[in-house]
Amino acid sequence: MADMQTSKELRKDRWTMALIIARESFRSFMGNRNLETAATLAFYGFLSLLPLLFLSIFSMGLMIRSSEALLSSVEGVMQDLIPSFNDAILEDLFQLTQHKSWGIIGAVLLVWSMTPFAGALRTSMARVFKVSRRYPLWKAKLLDLAAVLGLFVLLVAMAGFRWVLAAGFFPVLETSAAAFVIRFAVVPAASFALLCLFFRVFVPVRVRFLHLALGSGAVLLLWLAVRRLFVFILTVNPDYGYAFGSLKTVFLLIIWVYYSCVALLFAAELMANAYRRDAIVFRDLLRGGVRGRLAGRTLARHTRTFEPGQRLFEQGEEGGAMYVIAQGGVILERDGRTLAELGEGAFFGEMSLLLDAPRSAAAVIRDEGTRLITIDHANIELLLRENPELVMTILKEMASRLERLNRRASGRDA
Repeated sequence: MADMQTSKELRKDRWTMALIIARESFRSFMGNRNLETAATLAFYGFLSLLPLLFLSIFSMGLMIRSSEALLSSVEGVMQDLIPSFNDAILEDLFQLTQHKSWGIIGAVLLVWSMTPFAGALRTSMARVFKVSRRYPLWKAKLLDLAAVLGLFVLLVAMAGFRWVLAAGFFPVLETSAAAFVIRFAVVPAASFALLCLFFRVFVPVRVRFLHLALGSGAVLLLWLAVRRLFVFILTVNPDYGYAFGSLKTVFLLIIWVYYSCVALLFAAELMANAYRRDAIVFRDLLRGGVRGRLAGRTLARHTRTFEPGQRLFEQGEEGGAMYVIAQGGVILERDGRTLAELGEGAFFGEMSLLLDAPRSAAAVIRDEGTRLITIDHANIELLLRENPELVMTILKEMASRLERLNRRASGRDA
């Protein structure tokens, strides 16, 4: 019976945390102005799409002599990725590859023209994950080039796989059972793996596979939903974008890339908030706003119980953490004299942590069953970087303690 109760509580905690992560993701999505970022990515993405297609067609044309098979394989991939894709674009690009000799310099220039898209992706991910690290220009460009080449190889591989299927090299793949497995198992699994690789490359921090899986799964689900919505809009309103005349195809392409980037950025926000979920809980804790049983499962990993008289740390020790009193009380002492007695909800040890200085006082456990929540250096940095208002909260508490100490000193001097 107790095990069942514990299992229910764990499930409740998971759902509570999932709702908090979803809430925080929506807030950070709007706070980071990701709708505007998606518009920028859509512009760069569209400018990069045509050179990417051109290089893919040109490269595959060196191996596949049949222009019909070549265009059919690339067209199939693009229609899977972009519902409104017009095959006339591919035909124009194919004619361009046939009527102009493209050397190494031309190919390098085309690849270079796609690097702003990769750079914009890296910048947007850095904003989502609140990372201000800057690479040297040469290293940033090398990363962008590597990402562009990765996209190129991916597109060629996808088109090549379609060509292999259409060419009939493997008859077993032409059966209905094989087609079902490819469509509903191989393709989703490959897409999931590629998205995990994408986030691994572009996310500026080292995240766990669970977080990569969350972001990749969210992108797939959001893209599926956006695709259905986009197709529905085009079905109900076939004249959507008609005002752009001959540029209607271009308009639809940009709109689709924009929707895709919105889905990608929201999934990145989900991943980022799952990655810093402990910091989110600590933030609410310091604000006095922890809800429900959230402190149960999430804070349990950072919570310890102490006995009365136990010394948590001594004056002059190195400080690597601050503490929040979840239950009980703590006495702060300096030179053997009591400075303050703190109760439930109070925090201490922040000065040594923030200043990277030795402890200015000792901490002694006052009450039976005192429970303390530990916030380490990594989490406090994340908290203060993302929540400037907490700096004021901590500074006010520090100022209040200094004022009390001054009053005591004045009283003794008198």
